[in-house]
Amino acid sequence: MFEMWVDAASGAIWGLWLALYLDRFYARQVAAINLCVFVFWGRSFKANRMLAATLNLFLLVGFLLAASALIGKLVSSWVVFIACWCAGYAVYSFYFSLRKPASRKNA
Repeated sequence: MFEMWVDAASGAIWGLWLALYLDRFYARQVAAINLCVFVFWGRSFKANRMLAATLNLFLLVGFLLAASALIGKLVSSWVVFIACWCAGYAVYSFYFSLRKPASRKNA
Protein backbone atom coordinates (compact mmCIF):
# COMPACT_ATOMS: atom_id res chain seq x y z
CA MET A 1 0.00 0.00 0.00
CA PHE A 2 2.86 2.34 0.83
CA GLU A 3 4.46 1.66 -2.56
CA MET A 4 1.26 2.71 -4.32
CA TRP A 5 1.26 6.05 -2.47
CA VAL A 6 4.92 6.56 -3.34
CA ASP A 7 4.10 5.88 -7.00
CA ALA A 8 1.19 8.33 -6.84
CA ALA A 9 3.30 11.03 -5.20
CA SER A 10 6.21 10.55 -7.60
CA GLY A 11 3.82 10.64 -10.58
CA ALA A 12 2.19 13.85 -9.40
CA ILE A 13 5.55 15.49 -8.68
CA TRP A 14 6.90 14.39 -12.08
CA GLY A 15 3.83 15.76 -13.84
CA LEU A 16 4.06 19.10 -12.02
CA TRP A 17 7.79 19.43 -12.68
CA LEU A 18 7.55 18.46 -16.35
CA ALA A 19 4.75 20.98 -16.92
CA LEU A 20 6.76 23.68 -15.12
CA TYR A 21 9.83 22.92 -17.23
CA LEU A 22 7.96 22.95 -20.53
CA ASP A 23 5.98 26.08 -19.61
CA ARG A 24 8.71 28.27 -18.18
CA PHE A 25 12.19 26.93 -18.92
CA TYR A 26 12.23 25.13 -22.27
CA ALA A 27 11.90 28.31 -24.34
CA ARG A 28 14.80 29.83 -22.39
CA GLN A 29 16.89 26.71 -22.99
CA VAL A 30 16.21 26.91 -26.73
CA ALA A 31 17.14 30.60 -26.78
CA ALA A 32 20.34 29.99 -24.79
CA ILE A 33 21.46 27.17 -27.09
CA ASN A 34 20.66 29.27 -30.17
CA LEU A 35 22.75 32.11 -28.74
CA CYS A 36 25.66 29.82 -27.85
CA VAL A 37 25.67 28.26 -31.32
CA PHE A 38 25.61 31.72 -32.90
CA VAL A 39 28.45 33.02 -30.70
CA PHE A 40 30.73 29.97 -30.63
CA TRP A 41 30.11 28.39 -34.04
CA GLY A 42 29.07 31.37 -36.17
CA ARG A 43 28.19 29.84 -39.54
CA SER A 44 25.26 30.71 -41.73
CA PHE A 45 21.79 31.24 -40.28
CA LYS A 46 20.48 27.94 -41.64
CA ALA A 47 23.46 25.96 -40.34
CA ASN A 48 23.19 27.62 -36.92
CA ARG A 49 19.49 26.78 -36.66
CA MET A 50 20.08 23.18 -37.73
CA LEU A 51 22.88 22.66 -35.18
CA ALA A 52 20.89 24.34 -32.40
CA ALA A 53 17.80 22.23 -33.14
CA THR A 54 19.92 19.07 -33.12
CA LEU A 55 21.55 20.01 -29.80
CA ASN A 56 18.15 20.82 -28.27
CA LEU A 57 16.74 17.51 -29.45
CA PHE A 58 19.70 15.50 -28.11
CA LEU A 59 19.57 17.34 -24.78
CA LEU A 60 15.83 16.77 -24.38
CA VAL A 61 15.97 13.11 -25.44
CA GLY A 62 18.96 12.44 -23.20
CA PHE A 63 17.23 14.01 -20.23
CA LEU A 64 13.99 12.09 -20.81
CA LEU A 65 15.86 8.79 -21.25
CA ALA A 66 17.80 9.36 -18.03
CA ALA A 67 14.63 10.31 -16.16
CA SER A 68 12.74 7.28 -17.48
CA ALA A 69 15.60 4.98 -16.44
CA LEU A 70 15.53 6.43 -12.93
CA ILE A 71 11.75 6.39 -12.68
CA GLY A 72 11.64 2.84 -14.07
CA LYS A 73 13.67 1.63 -11.10
CA LEU A 74 11.42 3.37 -8.58
CA VAL A 75 7.89 2.73 -9.86
CA SER A 76 6.05 -0.51 -9.24
CA SER A 77 2.48 0.47 -10.14
CA TRP A 78 2.58 2.11 -13.57
CA VAL A 79 -1.17 2.75 -13.81
CA VAL A 80 -1.15 4.83 -10.64
CA PHE A 81 2.04 6.63 -11.68
CA ILE A 82 0.71 7.60 -15.12
CA ALA A 83 -2.70 8.64 -13.75
CA CYS A 84 -1.07 10.89 -11.16
CA TRP A 85 1.38 12.17 -13.76
CA CYS A 86 -1.55 13.33 -15.90
CA ALA A 87 -3.31 14.77 -12.85
CA GLY A 88 -0.19 16.69 -11.79
CA TYR A 89 0.26 18.05 -15.31
CA ALA A 90 -3.39 19.12 -15.39
CA VAL A 91 -3.19 20.80 -11.98
CA TYR A 92 -0.17 22.82 -13.07
CA SER A 93 -1.76 23.70 -16.41
CA PHE A 94 -4.98 24.92 -14.82
CA TYR A 95 -3.62 26.72 -11.77
CA PHE A 96 -0.01 27.75 -12.31
CA SER A 97 0.54 28.06 -16.06
CA LEU A 98 1.72 31.37 -17.45
CA ARG A 99 -0.94 33.24 -19.31
CA LYS A 100 -0.40 33.22 -23.03
CA PRO A 101 -0.75 36.58 -24.75
CA ALA A 102 -3.97 36.91 -26.68
CA SER A 103 -3.47 37.60 -30.34
CA ARG A 104 -5.19 40.79 -31.36
CA LYS A 105 -6.71 40.90 -34.79
CA ASN A 106 -7.57 44.13 -36.51
CA ALA A 107 -10.26 45.48 -34.20
